Amino acid sequence: MVAGASTPRKHSYDVVIIGGAMIGSSIAWFLSDPNSNNAAFDGSVLVVERDPTYENSSTSRTNSCMRQQFSNELNIKISQFAAEFVRNFADYMGNDPEAPELAVNHFGYMYLAPSGVHVRSDGDVYLAGCAPDDDRAVDHNNLRMDRDIWEEKVWPALAHRIPAFERTKVMTQWAGHYAYNTLDHNVVVGPHNEVSNFIFANGFSGHGLQQSPAIGRGVAELITYNEYRTLDLTPLGYDRIARREPFTETAII
Repeated sequence: MVAGASTPRKHSYDVVIIGGAMIGSSIAWFLSDPNSNNAAFDGSVLVVERDPTYENSSTSRTNSCMRQQFSNELNIKISQFAAEFVRNFADYMGNDPEAPELAVNHFGYMYLAPSGVHVRSDGDVYLAGCAPDDDRAVDHNNLRMDRDIWEEKVWPALAHRIPAFERTKVMTQWAGHYAYNTLDHNVVVGPHNEVSNFIFANGFSGHGLQQSPAIGRGVAELITYNEYRTLDLTPLGYDRIARREPFTETAII
């Protein structure tokens, strides 16, 4: 795998990953790491990303939360591995001195139901957000911020639950996209049922950051061994999309 190359060095690769942000990078890393469970993989990997700055990717515009409050056991196990991965990041990176030290805070996660507003501490400030009430489809490059959503939805919900937030003010704000699975709001991962050598890892619907370690590991296993070996992700496969049978998860925001 060649990092930062604008032109591929080879004419063909064993694995081509479309999209190089959190999910694509996770798959590439688990395929390439000689210390992982996929050490048997010795092929070549090409990651294709049209914006190497990742400025407008879902990864860059996430609120960087990992939670384990799900109703489905599989989603809980996926998030549990994410927690293990970030806690032991240095070990997973082989104690590489160039690997960054992650600034991770471990605490509870509050939902202000039924408003859909979520809030957490973020260093010396707080980070809050929600989906817009009028959540219509827009172009992928439309990142226009609805600045009324703070005054009309987020702030009232926070102040109602936590009166001290009556005195808060906005320091910075941004908008981002959910890569949205309209069937059941859960990731689609695994092979296509008609197109050979094509594997999905998309449609995370806002859960991509927290699910990227387990999905990267699982897809790497699928590529290397043609099966999942650590955590069976089959219930999240594309077959359910083709059958129109939703994966049941009630804790979706």
